[in-house]
Amino acid sequence: MTREQSLHIIREAFSHVDVERIVVEYDPAVEEDVAKVYVSDDQLDAALGDDGFYPRGVAMKAGLAIEVVVAEA
Repeated sequence: MTREQSLHIIREAFSHVDVERIVVEYDPAVEEDVAKVYVSDDQLDAALGDDGFYPRGVAMKAGLAIEVVVAEA
């Protein structure tokens, strides 16, 4: 899967949330690319889902690790 395809899946999956930006960068701690999904503090619960596992399911479909990050004001 290409990075563009992965980003498309992530954008679609988080379409219910007001995402400020998505940044894909290499994370040496996990030795792989990670998609950081930046949301405002009031959107965090919606981005994580009821159990906090929503990003994990999206990551499996997108083929990228996902980290939901609160964007600084």
